[in-house]
Amino acid sequence: MATVRIAVNHRIRQGEEWVDGEPSLYDVTLWEKPAENAAESLRKGDRVLVTGQVHTEAWTDSDGAKRIKQVIIDPEIGASLRFTTVQVAPGTREQPASPN
Repeated sequence: MATVRIAVNHRIRQGEEWVDGEPSLYDVTLWEKPAENAAESLRKGDRVLVTGQVHTEAWTDSDGAKRIKQVIIDPEIGASLRFTTVQVAPGTREQPASPN
């Protein structure tokens, strides 16, 4: 299992220049092979593309304060090619067990 927190930075225009707005944070949990591949391929600060379903989790913390966080469930994650290059190496696919 691997859990990564991603920040989506929103750019806003102030006068004649663009500045970073308040980021939105999302937790992404990966399991099994996708978790292993992400751990081997990505580093903190890398730009990534993520797809999945956005879900809001709500709870009350030990101090009685209501808390929420955004999570992405059933995710797909990969490196963004906007500012970098990557080399794709084929992984091994596990074959289904034989019915015999």
